[in-house]
Amino acid sequence: RNGLTRHLPRWSRILFTILRDQRFRRDSHLAMLDWSSSDGFFSVAFAHAFPNSMVLSVDDHGLPGKAHDVAVHLHLISCLGLPNNIVCNTGSRQLSVNAAPQQMDYQFLVGPTAVALSGEE
Repeated sequence: RNGLTRHLPRWSRILFTILRDQRFRRDSHLAMLDWSSSDGFFSVAFAHAFPNSMVLSVDDHGLPGKAHDVAVHLHLISCLGLPNNIVCNTGSRQLSVNAAPQQMDYQFLVGPTAVALSGEE
């Protein structure tokens, strides 16, 4: 599996869990933080599945290879018309959400960056 389709099996499990948590209502007003959002698959999928939600996608766009990922993410947001997905260019280790005006209902930390941020090898 290549490209964005590689995420589909994981997303289907995540979506089912969130839908179950929300009693299968897609009109829930949720807040989601996607650490190291990369190509934005999970952010875009969440924003699309829950149109009343707010999705904050965080990644360090200055890292090697990130320019393409960010371009894909922004293109998906534009094509799908998802004003509820905000993309932030920041180092993942530098962002503090302690002062966020809204508590996050879900946080995604998936992929190889999850290991780097957790300090595990």
